[in-house]
Amino acid sequence: MNPKTNTDITPWPSSVLEAAHLLIQQLPHEDIIAISKMSIEEVAFLNLSLGTYIRNEFGLWEGNVVLMESCADEADKESLHQDEASAVIIAKLALELRKTNGIFY
Repeated sequence: MNPKTNTDITPWPSSVLEAAHLLIQQLPHEDIIAISKMSIEEVAFLNLSLGTYIRNEFGLWEGNVVLMESCADEADKESLHQDEASAVIIAKLALELRKTNGIFY
């Protein structure tokens, strides 16, 4: 998975849903379709690659407290590690893509 690089994402996404929609805009169409068809186990493995991108580009390592709180709320936990937060975003991405079978206009 290789999102279009945008090293100047300002402002950072502030919610899990906003982060998922931003990824939908950034990921190549082939990846969008592939993710929409992945099993839960396959989606979990994306945290090794796409998760790194999310942690770096969406400010999870750099203090995006609002997004970290949104991830924790989504996971129904008090707080999360950055790795867990990116996994929450990826799970939301997969859910959003399944709603539309990866087709966005």
